[in-house]
Amino acid sequence: MKEHYDNLGLPLLATQSDVKRAYRKLAMKLHPDKNSHPEAANLFANLQESYAILMAHLDPKRPKAQSRSNSIRHDKTKDDKIKEARKRYENQKRREQLSNDRYFHDLTNGKKWKIYKTGSIICALVFFFLLTDTFLPHIYEQDQFIGWSHKEKGGIALNFVHPILLEKNGEMHIEKGIYSDFHAFPKAYIAKSRLLHIPMEIAHPVQNKIKVYKLDLCFSAFLPYAMLLFAFPSLLFYYRKKSPSFVFSYLLSLYVIFPITTIFLLLDNRWLHLLTLGFL
Repeated sequence: MKEHYDNLGLPLLATQSDVKRAYRKLAMKLHPDKNSHPEAANLFANLQESYAILMAHLDPKRPKAQSRSNSIRHDKTKDDKIKEARKRYENQKRREQLSNDRYFHDLTNGKKWKIYKTGSIICALVFFFLLTDTFLPHIYEQDQFIGWSHKEKGGIALNFVHPILLEKNGEMHIEKGIYSDFHAFPKAYIAKSRLLHIPMEIAHPVQNKIKVYKLDLCFSAFLPYAMLLFAFPSLLFYYRKKSPSFVFSYLLSLYVIFPITTIFLLLDNRWLHLLTLGFL
């Protein structure tokens, strides 16, 4: 058995999955149709034999394969061995292809696909609302400064920001302001997007002027990236191609993007804003 493990470059404690993984890797290198080396066919035949024997050894349900020493293949010609190895290789590829086809069919049909379809529609609606919001005028909500800090933080859209505290909207982060103005003129107006009511900036009346402060470390700072994220599942819905990239993107949407979308809609009652087109 050690010889067969050595043929696949594996230790004696290797598992079935290790054998399959090593076999696929070596078969791609040694297959006579892809490797022009004169010994490639021989090595490929040995690889096929070792694979069959090890898989039978590790899986009691498989029919037992005989080793080279007591197999009738010992008396076969070199060409017969190569033909047999090629046939096993093609059968293995066919089985893997059928398995992949079944997996892809399960992903794109039935209950899972209905869940994905529903999630992608919701994400598309959120994307549409966010995109529309960029063209609509803001709504303004009156609020009041009740606290602020001189301490600087690193921002996302801005280099440095300062935390402030508002009576209704809680803590926000803005670019540097004049804090004596916040004390003397505490009234402020939060500019929010019309449909989803996302805070975008703060308008602060000071005497006869209005100072506008951009917000950072909040959802509006991530807005371009968020729009791409919400658009992604819908684009994938129409792509639907049998490939590893599709499967990865499908699972990413199902287990990452959809939960993020759910949290986004639940926070600040955005689901209600979406249903009422921003009127509530």
